[in-house]
Amino acid sequence: MVGRVGAAAAALLVIYAVAPWLARQCRGQIRVLWSLLVPVVSGVPPPEVEVARSSRRHKALVVDDEESNAALVRRVLAGAGYDVESTTLSRRALAMIERTAYDAVIADVKMPELSGQELYGRACQIRPEMAQRFIFITGDIDGEDTREFLDQSRCSYFLKPFNLERLIGAVDMLTGSRSADTIR
Repeated sequence: MVGRVGAAAAALLVIYAVAPWLARQCRGQIRVLWSLLVPVVSGVPPPEVEVARSSRRHKALVVDDEESNAALVRRVLAGAGYDVESTTLSRRALAMIERTAYDAVIADVKMPELSGQELYGRACQIRPEMAQRFIFITGDIDGEDTREFLDQSRCSYFLKPFNLERLIGAVDMLTGSRSADTIR
């Protein structure tokens, strides 16, 4: 029995290690279903399994020039347990990134002041670790410059209108917040 439980725990560790990489490679456009069958032995209580998780809440920044979009994403992420800040001004977002190390930045691509592409480039200059912490939202996938940028950045992106549940899943995968009960 112990060998089987150990193998199951090892399989979960592999899933947790591979899932964020897989999500980045597929730019959030993939849904992976995992099944894990564990034998049940009657009369033997199930072992308690703990997954090492950070006790701090992950910080997310939402940047969208449309207040209604920013507010919606902010509320949904806060409801999912994130410490969320938002702004409709991309220059303000850049200043916020200078002051705070965010675990995830969800940004619109087309914005006045600084586009999502310009924000991303400047943020990566200030904090190089931000290169893989962006998720983009766009309604302009037909524009050659937008498509080229999204391909080159290798960041996840969502087309408007997007599924909020999938966005939360992508943020969870990006930050490593996804727990065993949220993988479906």
